[in-house]
Amino acid sequence: QSKKARITEPRPKSHYAPPAQHSAENDTALHFKSSKQSRNKETRETHAFPPPLHQFNAFLTIFCLAGNRRFFCLFLFPASADLNDSQLSSHNVNFLRTPDLLLPSLTPFPSLQSFAMATSPSSPPPLRLLLPAISVLLLSCIFSSSESATVGVGSISRLLETQDRERAPPSVQVAAARGVLRRLLPSHSSSFDFRIVSKEQCGGESCFIISNHPNSAGPGTPEILISGATGVEMVAGLHWYLKNWCGAHLSWAKTGGDQLNSVPQPGYLPRVQDDGVLVQRPVPWNYYQNAVSSSYTFAWWDWKRWEKEIDWMALHGINLPLAFTGQEAIWQKVFQQKFNITKAGLDDFFGGPAFLAWSRMANLHGWGGPLPQSWLDQQLVMQKKILERMYELGMTPVLPAFSGNVPAAFIDLFPSAKIMRLGNWFSVESNPKWCCTYLLDATDPLFVEIGRAFIEEQIEVYGRTSHIYNCDNFDENTPPVDDPEYISSLGAATFKGMQSGDSDAVWLMQGWLFAYDPFWKPPQMKALLHSVPLGRLVVLDLYAEVKPIWSISEQFYGVPYIWCMLHNFAGNVEMYGLLDSVASGPIEAHQSENSTMASAHSQLLLPLNENA
Repeated sequence: QSKKARITEPRPKSHYAPPAQHSAENDTALHFKSSKQSRNKETRETHAFPPPLHQFNAFLTIFCLAGNRRFFCLFLFPASADLNDSQLSSHNVNFLRTPDLLLPSLTPFPSLQSFAMATSPSSPPPLRLLLPAISVLLLSCIFSSSESATVGVGSISRLLETQDRERAPPSVQVAAARGVLRRLLPSHSSSFDFRIVSKEQCGGESCFIISNHPNSAGPGTPEILISGATGVEMVAGLHWYLKNWCGAHLSWAKTGGDQLNSVPQPGYLPRVQDDGVLVQRPVPWNYYQNAVSSSYTFAWWDWKRWEKEIDWMALHGINLPLAFTGQEAIWQKVFQQKFNITKAGLDDFFGGPAFLAWSRMANLHGWGGPLPQSWLDQQLVMQKKILERMYELGMTPVLPAFSGNVPAAFIDLFPSAKIMRLGNWFSVESNPKWCCTYLLDATDPLFVEIGRAFIEEQIEVYGRTSHIYNCDNFDENTPPVDDPEYISSLGAATFKGMQSGDSDAVWLMQGWLFAYDPFWKPPQMKALLHSVPLGRLVVLDLYAEVKPIWSISEQFYGVPYIWCMLHNFAGNVEMYGLLDSVASGPIEAHQSENSTMASAHSQLLLPLNENA
């Protein structure tokens, strides 16, 4: 019987807030071992980790372990804490009271064999507390395994199978994972080894497995073996090990950066208990970025900075990032070579680097431009490097698609085309030189022709595609009419443009319009969402931690969606956030009845069962 730990269940919805500050001195460690499970005949050893607390302010820390269909938590709080029996019993707590210790009753928990207050060199670094006396409380939160997400994941299964089949060879992904390690921790480039394993070895889902290397022989030889279904899974496993065994912290520069001083020297890395740890990915995708990130931040990056960001993505398990860099060079080729748009016409169409996101989404045109040819060429070279690295790591980069936004020059070149002018967005003084962009009607034959040409040009220039494309028809722009038939024809034509260029195309749509504009009532939402065959459209519930749309739209009326959070606006990283919503929101969505949730936003570490 394998003693490989399997951490596959998300945390239950929490009603607690973060623990109080604790000292890093004088540690009290708690280590649990589970007994043989009567149902699956498997012994599991799991890590302790601290979910948030809220109701009992006296609690100082908490350790939890996930077992089969159960969640066990150990709370530590001062013995003087004013907690009565009724408070505890109302929270599904079983306990025994002793003169100096509040001890949990183990009788109702057959899967717990023992618990001990002792350190273990093979365990993740425990929290340390200065406590003259402590009380111990064991909380059991029982929840059933959910089959609800099979609706959302099942409908995109065809795409997932195609992506698995077309992924980079194992040797390429292993080399890419080693590259991340060399850049992150060059002193330990020989301390870790990587290996690709099949989903069958992961239990049918993507996963990573951390174990002691069978050929470890001290400094200079591999000590830890990290296996994974893709390059992303292997690199995420590296992060998991560095975080939970070595106490390291990996983040953006503004939120602490990479803190690796706690990692032991080569030859002295902490050992992994028993046969290792297996962590499954309960949803297939971790999505990353916002369509406006390309202008808030990415426009000024060189390859060195992009390489660091892609490493960061992989370390955090992100496998579905937007890849929008360089698209103006593609549009230039399409519009000039196939539709006779001049350079002057494109100068009026493209915004400057800091405003490209909004010119791409038909909010404004020309502002901050024109773009020099050298910049267009440089961005295209950058995009090729970005895509190559993402593919090497086994990621699924999302390319842009045509939404109907066309240069003003189309009016003169195609006088019979159905082109309408949109209203003012937030443009400078409502000046028509910058505002009020032009939208090609979905019923016009040119619509599908342009959509197909753009997809085909990207595939030709980049050499491949992952078959998923982002397109937003009305981002902070209200459609000219609310007729559901018109809305449906627009959605159908948008997808047809993608599909005519790539028969396996899937449309990834931002759901921001549904949260932003009261125009989108149920008839209009249904018309747009149902204009595409099931499984060929995935919606980003973009502001779900504040204003979830899935819960008020019958799960996007049956369309798969990704639970997202907007962790900052305009690159402002500040000390705020709805932590309870972030902790419980994706779990509630995932386990809700008839859930169509297909994935979660990258900033949530829950899909990899990390400590969010």
